[in-house]
Amino acid sequence: SDVKGMRSADGGVSWGFGYTGHDDNSMYRVVRASDGKLYAATSSVHDLYQSTRLADAQLDAAVGHVLVSTDSAKTWTSIWTGKGVAWVEPDPLDAKTMYASVVHSTAGGVMVTRDLDKGAAATWTKLAKPARTEGHPYVLAVLADGSLLSSWSGHRVTTGSTTAFTASSGVHRLAKGATAWQDLSDPGMNYWTKDVVVDPSDKTGRTWWVAVFSGWGGAPNGLGGLYRTVDAGAHWTRVWNSDRVESVGIPPDGTEIYATTETEGLWHAPDRTASGPVFAQVGSYPFRQPVRIFFNPSDPAEMWVTSFGNSLRMGRRDGRPIVGVGNRVPSGGMVARLRNGFLYLEGTPGSRNVSVRVSDLSGKIIHAGVVPLDASGRARVPFAGTGKILFVRVADGARSRVSRVLRE
Repeated sequence: SDVKGMRSADGGVSWGFGYTGHDDNSMYRVVRASDGKLYAATSSVHDLYQSTRLADAQLDAAVGHVLVSTDSAKTWTSIWTGKGVAWVEPDPLDAKTMYASVVHSTAGGVMVTRDLDKGAAATWTKLAKPARTEGHPYVLAVLADGSLLSSWSGHRVTTGSTTAFTASSGVHRLAKGATAWQDLSDPGMNYWTKDVVVDPSDKTGRTWWVAVFSGWGGAPNGLGGLYRTVDAGAHWTRVWNSDRVESVGIPPDGTEIYATTETEGLWHAPDRTASGPVFAQVGSYPFRQPVRIFFNPSDPAEMWVTSFGNSLRMGRRDGRPIVGVGNRVPSGGMVARLRNGFLYLEGTPGSRNVSVRVSDLSGKIIHAGVVPLDASGRARVPFAGTGKILFVRVADGARSRVSRVLRE
């Protein structure tokens, strides 16, 4: 949100804006399809489905795109342009099919193309409108049987002097080949549903998790939490009562589950298969509003957590220390190493003097100052350091680079 998106070409050591073709305010989803390409959903309106972005006045004004990249997000090209796009979902069973969640009170809905291979020449059509919904589609997932699962988020409407939630939110399923959606919502999902996640450990595809926010002003109050079904939406259980749950992350191994919340941080339950999973707050995660969770496919113990206002953080589930990624300065990137009481900087953005700021995991500034660079763009900064995870930001005018500090 707000900064379009950031790209790392070195496994998360450094981040920047090294891409072209994407100029919208926000990129809400990036996914790799079976054709090997990356697809993205973008919008000119930020903070989608947060408390300040639920009314038509804010969301209907958005424009957005479905973008594609064939070079690992270095170059983006639009293959669909219209209203704001919240989600893109390729069909793993058909490489030519893709779905997109388009946000607008009247023109919004789920769009589909059956000739994705044609790129910008692909034909997109809008699927039928699910019952009760009012143009606020969100998360999409293609199930093993080819049916499409979707969550629809909150909508607030002003009538006279009163603004209130409408009962237009929830979870809907479109069977393969069908034209009418099936409303599978628990009553608690009717006002402000967020994520729907298919449990990857259930090979039948019948276990789903739905994250719900409590609303305000009457009926939507007190409905927030985490809901689970083990029979494809026929029955639901509210397994965790929490005011506002954004999403869940399910590791590819074991029985754990993690949940993100709006104001209460990151939570963890060791056994999601229990009838009532017991959640406890993850004290090492320092921010109130994490959003989504990703696990490194090459190292499932490594988890990355995005947030609404506190950057991207990486932690480990196995308790092992977080170490640097490699020893080589990446192309176009910066590496900061802490060694023998000095902070060594390589690959900085400046050519003479640069501003250096070192912060800990919470964002607290540990060190700040201006240092000269040598002819190779390197610098040596006297720095005692701490035992905490550190980050360094080096700036030269409008140019800046951020890196995790590696210890040697």
